[in-house]
Amino acid sequence: MVAEREIWRIADVLIRLRGVCARPDAMRLAEFMLNQYDEDGWALWIRIRIAIEALQVSRQDKFN
Repeated sequence: MVAEREIWRIADVLIRLRGVCARPDAMRLAEFMLNQYDEDGWALWIRIRIAIEALQVSRQDKFN
């Protein structure tokens, strides 16, 4: 199990590297894991996607 702190760190790094593509990238990776029958991998990328969404909303609110 990946610690919650690591989930948020990964989400932050993906946003910095991929910008608006971070969320779709995380979703594609989640789908890939599901297609590989890797439920743990799928769950990890879903958690990362949720963190990405929360960070993007939070950062967007700062500019509005």
